[in-house]
Amino acid sequence: MNFEEAFYSIWNSVNGLEIPEPTDNTICVYALCFQKWIDQLASEMENPNAVLINQTKILLTDRFFDWERAVPLSHRQRQGIHGHTCIYQVFKKAYEHLRIIELTLTPPPLYLPPQPPPPLRKLKLPNIAGLFIGENAESEDDDSDSK
Repeated sequence: MNFEEAFYSIWNSVNGLEIPEPTDNTICVYALCFQKWIDQLASEMENPNAVLINQTKILLTDRFFDWERAVPLSHRQRQGIHGHTCIYQVFKKAYEHLRIIELTLTPPPLYLPPQPPPPLRKLKLPNIAGLFIGENAESEDDDSDSK
């Protein structure tokens, strides 16, 4: 429960001070324009896959922050449940919808994957008196005679 919800629940518990819930949850003009862009973006996602979902989430997030900088101060980060619907609520709804689609495509893992086996170490054979173990001294002599 966020601060605003807690405040209104406490305030409304006192007789005579109740604040009626807004009946017309109007959407501001900025949120309408932003919603129109989101609807166009959603119409382009016919066959969603993980890459397309991630690209759409990035586009949505970037566009939200662009809009947030451009709208008047009274519409920035307006998150309350009372008043009008603004760009944050539209962004949040669209992002949650994308997240649901993403989870239907690739659900979260229920178990950790098994650990990979440790890498094999290469054995270094010691060099004793100029000969590698496993090498034949005669094969070197044969090579030197042919030169």
